[in-house]
Amino acid sequence: MNNRLLLLKLHLFFILSTLVLLGCKPTKEVAKKIPPKPKNTKTLIEELKKNEFDFEWLSMKINAEVVNEGKNNSFKANIRIRKDSLIWVSITPLMGIEAVRLLITPDTVKAVNRIESTYFIGGYDFLSKKLNVDVSFESLQAMLIGNSMDLDFGDDPPKVSMDKGRYFISSFKKGKLKRTLHKRERFEEKGKAEKLEKKSEKFDHIVHSLWLNSQNFKILKQSVNDLKLQRSFVSEYREFKDVEDAAAPDSTQLFPHLVRYVVSGTQQLEATITVTKVKMNEPKKLPFKIPEKYEQIF
Repeated sequence: MNNRLLLLKLHLFFILSTLVLLGCKPTKEVAKKIPPKPKNTKTLIEELKKNEFDFEWLSMKINAEVVNEGKNNSFKANIRIRKDSLIWVSITPLMGIEAVRLLITPDTVKAVNRIESTYFIGGYDFLSKKLNVDVSFESLQAMLIGNSMDLDFGDDPPKVSMDKGRYFISSFKKGKLKRTLHKRERFEEKGKAEKLEKKSEKFDHIVHSLWLNSQNFKILKQSVNDLKLQRSFVSEYREFKDVEDAAAPDSTQLFPHLVRYVVSGTQQLEATITVTKVKMNEPKKLPFKIPEKYEQIF
């Protein structure tokens, strides 16, 4: 029983990392005219970084719909973030009673399961193994606020092109990536495991890709595809709205109101997140206490 509920808790934890923000003003209309392609990759990366969400404090309320291995789950959560320092989460099932509380730092994950009277303290290696996706504080924070998870494209500069009116940035050329994935599928369908193993060096890539709005350079979609381990993570961002800065009321930033996350690999996990309320740069308390009678797991 404990193992089953722990896995559910970890799935909920990953989904809360799939939480993104909403604003309180009408959605901005974005012109459909596609601008000319930037002169170089550096220009586009600079625009991306310049338009990423910046904050010191963030709090939000979300509704989540999760499908894990064909099973549906729904819950609400309160999330509070202190930039680059702490992520605090309270998960509440539909009955309205808190089930799980988490306190996440750059090197530690703490979780209290109030239903089972248990708690967990550990690092990210355990979570990465259970979820079959590399997890870090930086990636969780980036997913929560809709920023890029990683801009390390290695020694080679990223490839830039247009894809359905969006800027496309990738560590692999779009055509080459499609051909590589298609070859792997053919080898697997024909049962040519030996040939696939000999050509494994061609698939030994972690491909990071970004799709940007051509007007405001906000991320519309990003993916990380591990070709060797055959696992991937995809996030899609929709319905951008303005959010006011509590520290500077005349200042606003854009945030996605609707987000979809998909984890593929040995397990399939999909989450749709709707953010119902958000406040920026308004400091909040982050209470977390482990009751003495709770049992530690893992």
